Amino acid sequence: EQKRDKRRALTKFELECIRKTELTKEENCYVSLLLYTGCRRGEILGLTKADINLQKRQININKAVKYPASGVIEISAPKTSAGYRTIPIYEPLFPVLRDYLQSLRTEYLFTRKDAQTGKCCVLTQSGAQRFRKKIYNKVSDTARMESVDIATLERKTLLETKFQWHMLDSSNLYNYQNHT
Repeated sequence: EQKRDKRRALTKFELECIRKTELTKEENCYVSLLLYTGCRRGEILGLTKADINLQKRQININKAVKYPASGVIEISAPKTSAGYRTIPIYEPLFPVLRDYLQSLRTEYLFTRKDAQTGKCCVLTQSGAQRFRKKIYNKVSDTARMESVDIATLERKTLLETKFQWHMLDSSNLYNYQNHT
């Protein structure tokens, strides 16, 4: 039986590396949504402009993107009734969302252009993986630059342990933000 990686909150060093990384508006919005909402990846990928109310400073979670074995992208209801929720937009997230929404020309926040139709649509599974990998690589590059003059212990937290995407995809980031 294969052991699952133990989930943990990001360290202060890792969080600082994320903050110092130069990201595009789209990448910054994705990472900020992960950091300040506790939403799952699929919930974030399913967000539309209509789900975000800047006046009330709220995000309505009412669907998620799923990638079943069939390979057809599904946009479906949350797994349980508790999955339907309204999340407050905290101050650090507000300007990021506002600026990104102003530049957005599509219904969904995170899209790709379909090669056959030329229309924008939700990211495919491989597209979402490439998008996350690109962010991961940028953050890793920042961490390597930052680690030159830091203590060995700090280097180990990001560079010598498995920096897994679940650290950016689960509520542990949200919990970290609200308990430090």
